[in-house]
Amino acid sequence: MSYNKQIGGEFSSNQIFRENKFLNKYQNGTWTLSGRYALEIILKKNNYLVKKNIYIPIFNCPSVHQTIKKYFKKIYFYDLDLNLNPKLKKIKKNSVILLVNYFGLQTKKIKKNIIIEDLSHCFLDKKKLMKNRFYFMSLRKLGIFNFGGWSNIEDNKNLNKKAINFMEKYRIKKHNYLNLLKKDENLEKKLLNELQIEENKIIRNNTTIKKNQIPLITNKKLNVIKRIRKRNYNFLKKNLVRNYFDLKINKKNTPLFFFLKFSNKLKRDNFRNLLKSKKIFCPIFWNIKNKDLKKYPISKMLSEKLLALPIDHRIAKADLKYMTKTINLL
Repeated sequence: MSYNKQIGGEFSSNQIFRENKFLNKYQNGTWTLSGRYALEIILKKNNYLVKKNIYIPIFNCPSVHQTIKKYFKKIYFYDLDLNLNPKLKKIKKNSVILLVNYFGLQTKKIKKNIIIEDLSHCFLDKKKLMKNRFYFMSLRKLGIFNFGGWSNIEDNKNLNKKAINFMEKYRIKKHNYLNLLKKDENLEKKLLNELQIEENKIIRNNTTIKKNQIPLITNKKLNVIKRIRKRNYNFLKKNLVRNYFDLKINKKNTPLFFFLKFSNKLKRDNFRNLLKSKKIFCPIFWNIKNKDLKKYPISKMLSEKLLALPIDHRIAKADLKYMTKTINLL
């Protein structure tokens, strides 16, 4: 089955937009080049937190764990249930709990303890922000933004006035690289090396930026993006014959991906490579290198047995039909 279009993978754009209507609900706080530094701002501005115990999900982005390790001495991992809510039983008094709203779902409310909440996967949806809670998010991997982060803590002391040129340079290299995949191998490698250098600069750059310096790569309205994602999720759910992990999305939530489920990591990874050969590119959340992962069975399953199928606003009905036909035949 031949198909010319690439489905999924990194976003590429010849055009950027600066009318950040997506971000208007975040009027206060601080914008940064990365979600990692947005989390650091919380910890730097509230250094009493780092003297406490912190509980974090073991199923999490490695960059978040690295930041936590940089500041906290007493770190405790916790597992999740099948609805991706935290499994927390015995918590030491006056501790900090890091919560993640996974894949568009919103985690259940926890009233006790000090809460730091990651909004990276659910910022498309309405969420009431509590005054006594810390919030941060990364915008880089959602597809709408090239990169960026936000924290509800005010800190504009190191505002980077050169951020627009810095980010635009990265965007152009990323666009060129993605459009040359499998066309010119030598040029592709050269651009990839340049791209990784620019990415490392962004990751290491502990600076704040202005909200209007974060470039969008689509001018679609927020409600349109949400509608497309939900439509695509429901289409795959209805038409795929393979085993899947249902996120149980409701009217208030917008799904981030659709997840196929496999019996083990090897089968998952082999299937991912097969899809890649068919021009369907799927990310993995997350390759956790922790020898104690077996103590957290749900997190282990999520890390090793799930494969994320793209459902973002680039995916048209023709793409969905190709995806389902291809997957059902493999």
